[in-house]
Amino acid sequence: MSEPTDSKLVIPFMPSLFHFSVVKVALILSKHIDAITGFILFKEMRRLGPKKFHEANYNSKINKAKEKLLIVPAHLRENVVQAILGMDAAVTEWHSDHEGLWRLKNIEEIFQWKSDGAIDRIKTMQQLVLKNDVDIVWKFYWACSYFLEESIKTLWAEMKVCDRWSIPGNPFTRFWVRRMQDGCGVQWIKDIPEYLQLSEEYPNCTFGAFFPFLQLQEREKFLSSITKTTNDDFLLCMYGATKEEEEQILKMEAFKLLVVYLNWPLQNFFLQIVEKMWPFIDYPVFEKVLHTIFSYKVKKQDFDYEQLLVDMFAKSPKDFKEKANASQYLSRQIYFCFESVRMRKKRYNANLKLNSKKKRN
Repeated sequence: MSEPTDSKLVIPFMPSLFHFSVVKVALILSKHIDAITGFILFKEMRRLGPKKFHEANYNSKINKAKEKLLIVPAHLRENVVQAILGMDAAVTEWHSDHEGLWRLKNIEEIFQWKSDGAIDRIKTMQQLVLKNDVDIVWKFYWACSYFLEESIKTLWAEMKVCDRWSIPGNPFTRFWVRRMQDGCGVQWIKDIPEYLQLSEEYPNCTFGAFFPFLQLQEREKFLSSITKTTNDDFLLCMYGATKEEEEQILKMEAFKLLVVYLNWPLQNFFLQIVEKMWPFIDYPVFEKVLHTIFSYKVKKQDFDYEQLLVDMFAKSPKDFKEKANASQYLSRQIYFCFESVRMRKKRYNANLKLNSKKKRN
């Protein structure tokens, strides 16, 4: 188990040029390959290998997707398909965090993407509030939740009196309505400590819009609330937190950060963050994380979650292993992943030997 270090645990990751390239290609192909098709293609690639993958499928939709994918070099195809699946999962999570917006027409057109393959939620929301088919009250609501000052001013000026009375009442809309009514004498960030009063009843706002810019003493009251925000926003706040704040937050909610790193596009850094976080991981969190990884292995194909579970378990403290193996349900999941990884390696080695013999003959 590693000891806490003097440096911060959570820092922005810098994607490789390879990752940038994969994302760029995946964004183009995602217009032609949906998640279900991508899932089927991924399974075919794993089962058939690159030489047989080009063969026709009984499904015309799959064949059309294959034609698009065959342009990509064989050794990159799995990465591209996994990126497509990862970005689709990111869209699903975005909809989960923005209830009701999935009903909008052509909603997929508003998504703005970062170069690492994550959704740029601020730019996406800036696009959403420009849509003519969104009710102005809800535009104002979402602009307030993201602290989009210029959009808020514009929408407030356009709203009728009856619209203003219809604005949902919660901490962040009240914060902005007060500013619109009383005037904006000071920068909104300076009003946050006094006038943004949060409660358990209402959904949280986007803390990443202001938390990193507050004075240290002003941020204290928001530390607990940050643990309840969306995964994307939580990560932004962790980037902006000091080492001391980071430790306070992780003592309250270590599991949330681990889940953030289990999702696209951070999975490759999951084991690194786990290694740094062992001082904050107790057995209940460890058990919960293993269950989560196994559930991802069942329902997602954007990463090798079986191998990830095997690697995390191998690096875990001895007493954690003993408790996990004593759990009938969890031990079955662990055994399943170990066996699956073992059989995959066995098939891979067998294919290598077979190909080697063919070359010699």
